[in-house]
Amino acid sequence: MVYLCPTRQLVNQVVAQASGQYGLTVHGFTGPKASFDPTARAEYQTGARLAVTTYSALFNTNPFFDSPDVIIVDDAHAAENYISSMWSLRIDRFNAAHLPLHQALSEGILKALLDATDYARLTGQLDASLADVSWVEKIPTPSLVNVRNEFVAIVDQYVGTAGDLRFQWQVLRDHVDACQLYLTPNEILLRPLIPPTWTHPPFANARQRIFMSATLGEGGDLERPNRSVEYSPFARSRGLGSPRDWPAFLYLSRNVTR
Repeated sequence: MVYLCPTRQLVNQVVAQASGQYGLTVHGFTGPKASFDPTARAEYQTGARLAVTTYSALFNTNPFFDSPDVIIVDDAHAAENYISSMWSLRIDRFNAAHLPLHQALSEGILKALLDATDYARLTGQLDASLADVSWVEKIPTPSLVNVRNEFVAIVDQYVGTAGDLRFQWQVLRDHVDACQLYLTPNEILLRPLIPPTWTHPPFANARQRIFMSATLGEGGDLERPNRSVEYSPFARSRGLGSPRDWPAFLYLSRNVTR
């Protein structure tokens, strides 16, 4: 069983509360998997102890937690940005390792898709106006599809020297036409609109997934889909009402054993 938290600080807090207040036997796992304590690894793998870790420890291309039976997602209202990082290629103009790729994409592809003002914003030629500093642009999807092959060729050429971007590119490369391309003065971002979590075996193959949150509001990651999607017959049959009416949220995934 794996209990996921957004940050390392919350992992440490959950471990302290679990053992100190409730007498539970858990292990916290933070940092690179090579640094995990061997005893803690063994006790998790044998089912002797529950693992508490971050979203990124599960949602990466080579996770230690590769076959959890049960996944508990805490602070699910804030999960989307953390989970989507696995499928987000962020090319930072201020990162020296990213800069050659940023320049190649800007000059080789994006210049032809932008007007002169927006191209200046993308490449950092800003004035003092708030409009420049806060500028965000989305390349129209048909335009991205039209330049897909050129985009892939440029990223393939530069990604090997662009730090850890090769991991995100590994999962996005064959699906560029299913992604959105966003531009700001700071970065170029390629990502799908909705993270394809069901394509990630450690998440998709779990027998049960439990999403928890005590912080609901109009702007949360849970509420946005629920504005247009009817709540499940499973919830309705148990008198839970509409999700927007719940003071707290405990959602059992669609394949929970009933």
